[in-house]
Amino acid sequence: VRRATSHLGQWTLPLDGLTVADLRALMAQLGIRLTPRASHRLHQHTGGNPQLSRALADELDVEELTSSAGVLPAPRSFVEWVERRFDAAPGDVRAVVGAVAVSGQPVTLARIAALTAIEHPHAAIDQAMTRKLLRIVSRRGERLVDVEHALVRSSVNQGMPFTEYMDLNARAAQLTEDPLMRMFHRLHATAGYDEELVDDAVAFAEECAARGAMLASARVLEAAGRTMPTGARKHHVWTLAAERLLVIGELPWAERLLDEISEDGSGEPTAHELLVAGHRALQQRRADEAAENAGRAWAIGGDAAVVVGAAEILGYLAMDRGDGEETIRWAERALEAADRDTGIVRWAGTILVSGWAFRGDIAPAKQVLERHRSRLTGTGSEPDIVLSLALASLWTADWRGAERYLDELRPLHDQGSVVLRSTLRLVRAVLGFRTGAWDDVIDMMESELSLIDEGWESRTAPMTLTIGASVLAARGETVRARNLIDRAEALVEPEVNMPARIMIKLAKARTALATADHPAVVATLAPLRDIASAVPEGVHTWRADLAEALVALGRHDEAEDCLDGAPEESNPYSRAGLLRARSAVALARDDVDLAERWLREAVGHGPVSAGAFPHARAQAALGALLRRRGLRRQAADHLAPALETFRGLGAHAHAETTQDELHACALRRGEAVLTPAEERVARIAVTGSTNREIAQTLNVSVKTVETHMGRIFMKLGLRHRVELVTALETLHD
Repeated sequence: VRRATSHLGQWTLPLDGLTVADLRALMAQLGIRLTPRASHRLHQHTGGNPQLSRALADELDVEELTSSAGVLPAPRSFVEWVERRFDAAPGDVRAVVGAVAVSGQPVTLARIAALTAIEHPHAAIDQAMTRKLLRIVSRRGERLVDVEHALVRSSVNQGMPFTEYMDLNARAAQLTEDPLMRMFHRLHATAGYDEELVDDAVAFAEECAARGAMLASARVLEAAGRTMPTGARKHHVWTLAAERLLVIGELPWAERLLDEISEDGSGEPTAHELLVAGHRALQQRRADEAAENAGRAWAIGGDAAVVVGAAEILGYLAMDRGDGEETIRWAERALEAADRDTGIVRWAGTILVSGWAFRGDIAPAKQVLERHRSRLTGTGSEPDIVLSLALASLWTADWRGAERYLDELRPLHDQGSVVLRSTLRLVRAVLGFRTGAWDDVIDMMESELSLIDEGWESRTAPMTLTIGASVLAARGETVRARNLIDRAEALVEPEVNMPARIMIKLAKARTALATADHPAVVATLAPLRDIASAVPEGVHTWRADLAEALVALGRHDEAEDCLDGAPEESNPYSRAGLLRARSAVALARDDVDLAERWLREAVGHGPVSAGAFPHARAQAALGALLRRRGLRRQAADHLAPALETFRGLGAHAHAETTQDELHACALRRGEAVLTPAEERVARIAVTGSTNREIAQTLNVSVKTVETHMGRIFMKLGLRHRVELVTALETLHD
């Protein structure tokens, strides 16, 4: 027990077994790295029992344990325990236990009767339950029979004679209504190569893949390959299975199949085998090998699936290098080759948008994507195209458009492309950051961390972490932000994944800004003037932060040059930040009129278009400038809503600074007269009602309530809402 639980730092064994995470940690201590699916398979198989798990680790090859495929065998000690109970049981008891074990899932009494030819199997089931071999489970109100433990199924199947095992599977195939289980039973019932059966299995696997069930497709293809002799067709079937596994991120399982193909030595690889080898190398972060294999596959050509896949890999590698021209060229080739059958794009759309971003213009990408969407509607290519349109909308501040496209992707199958799903999480995180849904961003960041801890790593994971770090930095949680950035950096190779490296620099700079470490901001962002000079500010908003730091260091000319170098765009999100930075430069040169003009233009975009945080920062800056010009009422009109936004976002440092500015706007005693509308709002506010509740009570907008509250705070010289009760009493006295 102590050995089994030492990784938990405790001397007690949980009675209900280890969790999936703890079981994975235990295996890691034994030098066995499990993928998430392999971890869940082992947990389901052993119930989290550490002794059984360690026994399997001792008895099985690492490849078998780390694979996510099929059912694990039982440890020898458990097999012996089951055999003693099973062999001592009467024949009808052994028959019902065997039937349930072969079924692979809980079954009805009627199914057991049909499989065993025992008309009334109740008594035999009761005896099997007494022997701890079977149990009753309830599913949707129906009583079903299942094995007592997953290892019982493995033990019974391991010890069952071949003839009996095959006969039971043949009968189960005729009785089951589940098409996937029926196919597995058919494959397990065959004694050798059956060409017609393999044809059926491959066709069924293709149907699974077409509806996004890549895991089921791969499992069927692997099982079909096990029935086939060594040769070109088996290689093709297993290469297809490996490709499906790579799509869903099951690298170790795919590697095992590909290694078996390699050991068979089938001669010169086909274009499809080269393509899959390219995918494998890409996931192994071997860029040169991925490029070589994909290039050879492209040169051979052939069916659309090979052409599309090879072009996507080459485009992805170009994007990693930050080569916009090459990225666009390969992405467009992939889209042009896509068809309504097998030529499905999985990342071509997203890398196309990224390629055009490196070129400094998103509009051409949207035009290309819309054209291909009309051609590929209803195919497996559509999710990538829709996600790409969401990304393009996001980078051009079309929040509603981005949300509309993302809504179309909500029913995405969990077993779809790992690239698609991870990119979808990233786009949602960026949208949440820009529109002010910061708590949602933190939730997404925590989910991403959990996936990383479970072993799911993707090229977009570090980018999602940087968005979470940006939120934490704005909230003043700089230690947590730096920890996240460190996690992100650990996932990125030094010379590739250019988008991730840019976003890591942005997160570092925002964290440095939060602590007023302006030299660090400049040192971090200055290299972007070379590697991201053409990228629109709406894609990566770094110029405003760099200019702000340069102004703080007195380097005004450099700040102005930095802002002048921004590509022309009408994006209100990026313009709000750039205009605020231009205002800071103007103020540093004592041109107050120009500074005010820049800020009024920035505020004029509104919080919906410009984004909650950039708009609030522009409002706060304008309010502070107006107060210093003696325009206290106008200043408060901007400071109050900015304060509300900062508080809502949890940006406490910004809120405190804005609160100080608002307090400094307090009018003289004789001027502190509330209008009837302000009086009504104040009276409800002292009851503890929120702005939204006040708006509902008075049948006005929340924006109207925020404006009234700002003026109330200004007139009464308040710093906090709790001071309102005393202030009202004093005013009326």
